[in-house]
Amino acid sequence: YAIASSRSRKIKQIHSNANVAILFINKEKWEQIVIDVVARVRTNFELKKKVWNDELKAVGLSGPEDDKMAVILLTPRKLIHHSLTQIHPEVLLNEPVQYDKDLQIANDLRKLNIPINLTTMDEYGILHSRIMGQLFFHQTLGFWLHSQKGSGKVLQLQNNINGVLTGYNDETQDSYIIESEIIVHNDLPFLLSTWCPQFGSDKCKGPDDTSRVVLQVNVMKTEHLNIKEFYSSLIKK
Repeated sequence: YAIASSRSRKIKQIHSNANVAILFINKEKWEQIVIDVVARVRTNFELKKKVWNDELKAVGLSGPEDDKMAVILLTPRKLIHHSLTQIHPEVLLNEPVQYDKDLQIANDLRKLNIPINLTTMDEYGILHSRIMGQLFFHQTLGFWLHSQKGSGKVLQLQNNINGVLTGYNDETQDSYIIESEIIVHNDLPFLLSTWCPQFGSDKCKGPDDTSRVVLQVNVMKTEHLNIKEFYSSLIKK
């Protein structure tokens, strides 16, 4: 993790794009390490209290209750180690989903391949819910959804990145709730790397059609509940 000011430019950039690179250089050994990570910003008091130390006062923070304090959680995906003693760089891959319970629950929902609901809030504080397609996963982007530029949900997410995904499996009676920060991407690299032929039936002309947008779902908190087991436990009580 890292500590930063919640008002800093880096925090705003992470909110817009959670993909971050960390660079370490050892000039004495002529080594360089590049780490590709997913960054998530947290400002809740309990977490800030756990990581707080008095040395942070030197950077202008008064304590864990300081609104200016933010914690950046960093989840590595790939590490590249360059060294003069190696002909080729050493590359280590990591699958972050297996280490994060919230990501595991989101991944379980993705594997169901069922339509999910997305709830967003407009500028008047009114909630809007609509049925979306399935949840996708990309090695670099993480979880994402497909949508159309200019739609109501996209305009709402551009003003307020907070959204909630919900899904329900009728066969197993499993319910899923995923609180997320959802970032809208419309740049060509995002469109090309996430294109699926099935999008052609959704008024998309092709991989480079800029009327399509990618909604990057940065998972914040999840809840999973089996309705059948839940009501059975109530009856036993």
